[in-house]
Amino acid sequence: MYPLSRILPVLATSMLLSTPAFSADARSIALGGSAIANAQGVAGAVENPASMMQMKRNGDRFHFRFGISSEVRDTGSVIETLTDSANDNLVSDIETQIDELSNRQIQCDPVFGNADDICLSDTQSLSDLANQFLNAMNNIDGQSVEAQASGDIGMAFTKVRYPIAVNFTVMGSGAGTPDIAESDKDYIREFANLLDNNSLTLDEIANSTYLEADALGIPLGVQQPEDVLLSSGTTSSLLRSQLSISIASTINVGGYEVDTGITPKFSSLAAYHLDANIQEELDDDTDGLADRFEDSEATDGSFTFDIGAAFDLKDYAFRVAAVVRNLIPESITTESGFEFETTPQLIVGGLYKTNKFSFTGDMALNKAKVDNFETQKIAFGAEYGSRKFALRAGLSYEGARSSDQTALSVGFGLGPLQFGIRGSDVYTMESSLQLAYSF
Repeated sequence: MYPLSRILPVLATSMLLSTPAFSADARSIALGGSAIANAQGVAGAVENPASMMQMKRNGDRFHFRFGISSEVRDTGSVIETLTDSANDNLVSDIETQIDELSNRQIQCDPVFGNADDICLSDTQSLSDLANQFLNAMNNIDGQSVEAQASGDIGMAFTKVRYPIAVNFTVMGSGAGTPDIAESDKDYIREFANLLDNNSLTLDEIANSTYLEADALGIPLGVQQPEDVLLSSGTTSSLLRSQLSISIASTINVGGYEVDTGITPKFSSLAAYHLDANIQEELDDDTDGLADRFEDSEATDGSFTFDIGAAFDLKDYAFRVAAVVRNLIPESITTESGFEFETTPQLIVGGLYKTNKFSFTGDMALNKAKVDNFETQKIAFGAEYGSRKFALRAGLSYEGARSSDQTALSVGFGLGPLQFGIRGSDVYTMESSLQLAYSF
């Protein structure tokens, strides 16, 4: 019996680390993703470089940030299925029982016996396992998982004539989708159906595609997985090291003092992509998944920049802002021809602020890709407090997703410690924790 444990990496090829091409900020996450009109600190400079002029007017001199962030998107129930404790030993258990089935001697006469003669008994446990395995296959079939993680460090100087910020980010980016063949489901379904009722009859064997009985007392014939299974999966990943340098100034436009800023971004990229199938994994002469994935590496450098602007409508105590991110499209193609793209996106935002409360809103005006992660977000947030202590909450709608589009977020600021979390469920969630100083 060929180990089914070799098959699992293909069925579940989805769990990869990934991040967007801009750093996720704990404060903006807590505000639903809205902060470009009220950006603060180094993270604010990354989100909207024009925000540094407001920091300068506030009397801030120096900002420091160190943070980590992550995001997981599960379009179905892949993560739930793979992390369910009930499935912990599913593969090894079903492998063992199919192996035992193929070694059990037939207790009926295939030549002279009757159709309802019982050829094997005590088969219910394998039927139950097969049903459980079939449910798992259905849950992950065609569903994608995208996971995100990043770490960054940066500083900003906002008391100088032209405020400047420098931020360095290390990121990974990837996604995976398993494609379960219908014939593979049929293979497992036969074990589930034929072995039900704790027995296997001669008629059931005669009508089976994958079982056969030749003579009384010999082992049951069972087609092996390597002769049947055809499922496949795709997985891709992008590793990015990015240095961004933001600079800001204020210009007069039609009587309005407009804050402006630009952020050139320099990246080193390493891209990977693999199309895998079970037949390859069952071939002893085929290199392992990890080796083939590493061999697909393609490296390159890239350059793009963001531009931002903001101005105050003083008669209405309202601030308006806009950012164009990744104005120069970026792309890298793997050895297999798979392309990662980052495309421009225009985001507009607004801020209404009182003594203790602030209300923010951002809207992406077009759909864009960020290392192949599609996004077009509308976000709203509310914040109460001061630099010493602040409570935050938000609501966002991700128009680029086909499911889990609406998410709630919460977070807090406790001096330099900032935390934010946003999610529609436990398997579609974004979070960030950082230390951010401004003085």
